[in-house]
Amino acid sequence: AGAFLHRNNYVENLSKEELSNPESQFFNNFDQISFENSLMVENISEYINYNNDSLLADMDYFRGFYKFGKRSFVGVSFIGSSKIFYGNDVNILPNVVLDTSNGSIVISDNVKIEPSCYIVGPVYIGKDTVIKAGTRIYPNTSIGNNCKVAGEISNTILQSFVNKQHEGFLGHSFISEWVNLGAGTNNSNLKNNYSNVGLRLEENEIKTNKLFMGLFCGDYSRTAINTKFNTGTVCGISSMILTSDFPPTSISSFSFGGERDSPKYDFPKAIATIKAIMSRRNKDLLPVAEELLESEFNNIK
Repeated sequence: AGAFLHRNNYVENLSKEELSNPESQFFNNFDQISFENSLMVENISEYINYNNDSLLADMDYFRGFYKFGKRSFVGVSFIGSSKIFYGNDVNILPNVVLDTSNGSIVISDNVKIEPSCYIVGPVYIGKDTVIKAGTRIYPNTSIGNNCKVAGEISNTILQSFVNKQHEGFLGHSFISEWVNLGAGTNNSNLKNNYSNVGLRLEENEIKTNKLFMGLFCGDYSRTAINTKFNTGTVCGISSMILTSDFPPTSISSFSFGGERDSPKYDFPKAIATIKAIMSRRNKDLLPVAEELLESEFNNIK
């Protein structure tokens, strides 16, 4: 259950139990909206499974917000018959190929696509994002706002403010906000024995029943250059991955190194780094976010 609250609706006096219980008196004050045929996501891997259908379904939604057609960008090639949706102030430089043979491409406001990029829909590119020269983006990829993207990306969700400015492969992956992937960071999305991929979330093993599954990386984590991730790796929040070998497939939050025996990141230093990262994009770390980070830090065994 959820509720949309205007800023004048105050809930300070409500307990967490009341807010988390859909049958509490608090929710009786709102009109109920039923979502028919909605998908229930049980674990993070399912976002990858459902992204293709979600992108295709969202195209009707984008008709009301974006222009579509084949605009006359100089030196840009168009393949396929599906629509390309554009926001305002889109800048696509020469030698870019936009392929809609498998689905539409949505390019939001103030996106810049540098030369020699190849983008195959269905793909969504959020506003204020830069697609660096030579990037290859393949179907079922969603890129959030204010990202910097390069390399090869397929079947992947990048949330906002992700920094992936250099070569490296991301496949069937979910990358959370404010993650920085160093040059040459790669992930495997297929096991050598072609068996289904399992994910480990804390003490729980998830059977995805999928052959392809990549990296799941929490907010504020960073990787050193040439970092390599095994199939189905889960990395917590605010970790610094420094190991030259494959890190384990389950990496704790606030790991300073990424190995099983790596020490915990010093919390004040971790917060100082997060604030420095966000300030470069003129953003501040909210006190409530810092409290959540501290709670996660204190829960690490």
